[in-house]
Amino acid sequence: MIIKVFNFRFFILVLICISFPAKKASSQASKQYDQWYFGPINPGVQGAGLDFRTSGDPIPLTNSAKDMSEASAMICDSNGNLLFYSNGTSIWDASHELMVNGDNGVGGDPSSSQNALIIPISRMPNKYALFGNSGFPASNNGGGVALSIVDMDRPGNGTLQFPLGEVTNAKGIPLIGNTSETIAAIRHANGYDFWVVTHIHGTDSFYSFRFTTPNDLDSPDLACFIIDTTISKVGPVDVSGSFRYLKPSPRNDKMIFKTNSGGELGMCDFDGNTGSLHNYVVLDTSGGQIDTVSGQQNITGISAISFSPMGNYVYALLGGDVDITAPTYLARYDPYHANPSSSKELVDSLFQPMGGLYLRIDMQIAPDSNLYVSGIYALGTPMIDVIKNPEASVAMVNVEANSVGLAGRDPSQSLPNLITDYLLGYDTVPGPNIIVSKDRYICPGDTTDLSASGGSGYLWSPAHLLDNPTSANPRAFPDSTTTFTVIISDATLGCGQFTERVTVFVEIDSAQPDSFLICLGDTVQLIGPSNATNYSWMPSANLNDPSAQNPLAVPDTPTLYTVDYTTCGVMYTTTNYVGIYPIPYEGISDTHFCQNQSIEIDLSHNAVDQYSWSDGSTNPVKVFSSSGIYFVTRADTNNCSTIDSFEVFVDEIPEVYAGKDTFIRPSTTIELKGEVSNADSFLWTPATTLSNPEIENPIAMPEATTSYLLTAFSLHGCSKSDTVTVEVISDLLAIPSIFSPNDDGVNDIFNFIKDNLSDLNEFSITNRWGEQVFYTTDLNTKGWDGTGKNEKPQEVGTYIYHIDARSKTGDQFLSKGVVALVR
Repeated sequence: MIIKVFNFRFFILVLICISFPAKKASSQASKQYDQWYFGPINPGVQGAGLDFRTSGDPIPLTNSAKDMSEASAMICDSNGNLLFYSNGTSIWDASHELMVNGDNGVGGDPSSSQNALIIPISRMPNKYALFGNSGFPASNNGGGVALSIVDMDRPGNGTLQFPLGEVTNAKGIPLIGNTSETIAAIRHANGYDFWVVTHIHGTDSFYSFRFTTPNDLDSPDLACFIIDTTISKVGPVDVSGSFRYLKPSPRNDKMIFKTNSGGELGMCDFDGNTGSLHNYVVLDTSGGQIDTVSGQQNITGISAISFSPMGNYVYALLGGDVDITAPTYLARYDPYHANPSSSKELVDSLFQPMGGLYLRIDMQIAPDSNLYVSGIYALGTPMIDVIKNPEASVAMVNVEANSVGLAGRDPSQSLPNLITDYLLGYDTVPGPNIIVSKDRYICPGDTTDLSASGGSGYLWSPAHLLDNPTSANPRAFPDSTTTFTVIISDATLGCGQFTERVTVFVEIDSAQPDSFLICLGDTVQLIGPSNATNYSWMPSANLNDPSAQNPLAVPDTPTLYTVDYTTCGVMYTTTNYVGIYPIPYEGISDTHFCQNQSIEIDLSHNAVDQYSWSDGSTNPVKVFSSSGIYFVTRADTNNCSTIDSFEVFVDEIPEVYAGKDTFIRPSTTIELKGEVSNADSFLWTPATTLSNPEIENPIAMPEATTSYLLTAFSLHGCSKSDTVTVEVISDLLAIPSIFSPNDDGVNDIFNFIKDNLSDLNEFSITNRWGEQVFYTTDLNTKGWDGTGKNEKPQEVGTYIYHIDARSKTGDQFLSKGVVALVR
């Protein structure tokens, strides 16, 4: 059902007009969306951003001042330089400060999935309309859409020469209430105007408003008119604010949106002449159902959606809208197929990233003609997915999950809300632009030429300070600061007449001392008088241009800068003082710890209030148990912050072997057989009876049985030890208690010292079962080698020896005992 309404006020509908020239495809993409700002400000972590002014992947932006729990909108100039951005509630300028008059009151709400929309105003360069959408949070009485006007020709936080813009008195003007979380802009078929489309909560009604240029940027009433308003009753009824992400096709002929709590993806045709939505079709209903393409049963809802850059396909992520542990599947559809839902193709599957849960929420066409996907991170390092070659065949589409970093910033839910064909570089049809003189300074007694263009009639006031108040270019001769108003009229301008203002400042020296407080290492722009020439700043060190009006300074100590300048032929002097907050914390050095251990880094002794590690934790004390490169952001009460990176290394523990236990006679020596690897140094203890305690094989000269400890150390202090015992045998026979017949040349034979013997009656060895394994009466025997009958090696264990011998003095010596055989 289509309802056409002409010249009618809906609810608290204001009369506003915004138009835009017709389009034609440009040879290259527009730069008005080359910088994106999105994501919330969490403790110690600012909002996220991406800079597409590169030849490769976009680089992360870390200077956002915006706190955005869901969506955002921003606009750049024709060279890709940031102008301003908004969360629908407030507006920040290019210096990342709140724009003048841009604080709370724009009309949106951070919890709305499409909370802001920016439209360039036709025929008025550097003028923009911002629509704030508060969606359907209960705190906003059902939500609604409001309009604010931004004039980038006004100084704002900048200067007359370098303006940063202001929100005019036309701020937060209610347009319509009780809206859902959706708002989008799509061109009128004439190419000049825009349709602004939203949905009414609890109904099946889409509202399309066609606007033309407002006649007075400062009038809260905006005394222009709505050319057309169209109500389209199409699709299901919005329940509990479930309508989200209204996305127009780049061809301006279709719109897609999510409904029924993310379980249904719908599409309508759009009529650019009438603003109506019709021919509703359901592309997918994957909420909790088995997906026929993937065969998976745990798909839970439809999350991110978008048209492809040329509008040939609709892309959607199936799954992950409710259950963040479920895999997400990327599908696409042909919107021009006879039965679009049956054209579904599975492109790829995106699983959860390592180290964290990730709920993918929004998808957006980017300036590089790829699709970018954002979401919510519970753990892990925030990243962005990229879908490359989205217009190609399915086999050629390249899905790069978690491939674009954000320098630790949080992407939150929604990516920026953009005008699709404006993003893709459609040029505007040449037409009359309303251009009016900018504000300026003059000296007392001087005159200045004012100018206006874009209309057929002009009326300037106050007339008594002008030579010709009906001229497009009158000469003004004010004797004090004066604001001149010009009413421009032309039948072709649509709204009939437009009002602009120019202020001429008449003063000799308007400069006042200024002061700044910055964090150590930050850059600050000094402010010189704007109505002057011949600037000379001192001290010139740490300034990029001492002769500039507003040079950039990077002082490393508090500094009073003095500038000499000339105004109306007279030299004046003023000052800028730059105070510096110190960075109250030192950097973190790379650190090492040993295998099977961990290391604790404690930053709590620093004068820091907020910490944010690369895994999202905020405790100043962190334990590391694996190697890697880690990041931590620290911020103090002055909002001075820094990001430290450091590497943690896991060092191998040395391998050490001190050798086998052995024995010697008194007053003899033995070479120790130490072996060390993976070590930087080592040491034997005790060192008093060693030839050199710092070599692997020192000569030992113990007077008594001694256990030597060999300790090996890695470069960073990891250590390991082993012990060897040298037994000093001093009795007549000097019988050892242990031997190891393993052919290593050390203690391989069990024997005894026979220097004082004359005869050997018996030297026998039996095992624990009484079986004899060795017998000899040869005094010169080499001893038992650990074998038995048939030279078979004997088992490890304890054996009994029996010795019957006679000394050279004629004394009989009998000895019986045990010896341990080890290998």
